[in-house]
Amino acid sequence: NWDSINIEIAIHDWTIALSNKTPTEAYCYFSNFINPLLDAFVPLKTPKTISGYPKYLGLLHDRLKRFHNMAPNCDSTHSLRPASSSLPGIVDSNGSILLTNRDKASAFSRFFSKVQTPPMSSPLPLPNPSTPSFDIPFISIGQIVSAISQLVPKINGSPDNIPNLVYNKYKLSIAWNMTISAPKCTVLHLGRLKTSSQYILNGSIITPKKIVRDIGIFFSDNLHFEHHINQIAKKARSMCNLMLRSFLTTSPSIMLKAYKIYIRPLLESSTIIWNPTAIGLTNKLESVQREFTRRVLWRSGLPYLSYTYRLKRFHLETLEFRRATNDMFFLYDSVHGFVHFDTSNFYSISPLTRSLRSAHSLRVGLPYVMPSSFSTCASRSLTLWNSLPNPVVTMPRISYRNTIKKTPTYTVGSSRIKL
Repeated sequence: NWDSINIEIAIHDWTIALSNKTPTEAYCYFSNFINPLLDAFVPLKTPKTISGYPKYLGLLHDRLKRFHNMAPNCDSTHSLRPASSSLPGIVDSNGSILLTNRDKASAFSRFFSKVQTPPMSSPLPLPNPSTPSFDIPFISIGQIVSAISQLVPKINGSPDNIPNLVYNKYKLSIAWNMTISAPKCTVLHLGRLKTSSQYILNGSIITPKKIVRDIGIFFSDNLHFEHHINQIAKKARSMCNLMLRSFLTTSPSIMLKAYKIYIRPLLESSTIIWNPTAIGLTNKLESVQREFTRRVLWRSGLPYLSYTYRLKRFHLETLEFRRATNDMFFLYDSVHGFVHFDTSNFYSISPLTRSLRSAHSLRVGLPYVMPSSFSTCASRSLTLWNSLPNPVVTMPRISYRNTIKKTPTYTVGSSRIKL
């Protein structure tokens, strides 16, 4: 009766029972528990020959030798040893003989150790608190998941669901029996309030930092992206130097194609998050493309041209224009439902109360007054989006993007770069 055996073993709290025992004592305890259980629920039959056993029993006999070496002088070891005249075995549901009596302990230990059934009761007394025991929680997984699910709606105050993301990862680690690596975790305090709170994970104090990197972006405690811009500009400039040293060609088209593939994506990754509004940071990003086009012009043996004419000759746009274009694309996708996230803290649809010929019904407004030193995708594109004609904002997605690219006045109101 496999169900009854499963229930009897599952309700026994093995953690408490074996916590203070040596390997020899644990083996004896398990053997004394298993023997009467097998006598009660497993019928026995005497086989005629040993040839009827499955082939994989040789592996089980090797495991049994290890058990015997761990407890060679144990009485339970001899009680599990079968008689030389006959080998009793477990009768399967189809009547075939599977294992010897000695193999039962090893097979049952392996089988029931994989049964994911939490202990329902403890037949043994609880240990003394001063007695060392295994460091395991006494709360079931269901209780933890239930408590977390009740906390999530109360603390979810950020538009990008950061608390939900953290707790979902924690629940996933519990469900898959994976531990979160404490050395890879950091604490980032946002805001001007200085706190001395310490956070502990798995007994280790999580180190607080002023700058952390997540999904390829450096976030600082004041949510300024100056450090991130300095890092990507430095990396892009070093890659420009490496590429120009590696290529022997003097063809501008080949070098520009390599620039578009390997270097420019570094300067445009996730720009809707960190697109700067400060003049100094904007010029620092633009200086990478400005210097690269100047070196390509010199290497090709062409006469010197200003940055504006170099862009026209090489058919390039300024990085500022491309970032503004990405903002306008993302705002269109958000308003029309192509991307799904909570927009209540970013913008709200605010059509005018009175109709105007140049107004459209998809005008957006900010839910709060934002400081001049901060910006979002909606705040940067607010004026330009609201000034677009109604036929433009209601275009299909591809047509809208082509129109925005061909009309710079729809994207950048006034340039802040040094040409």
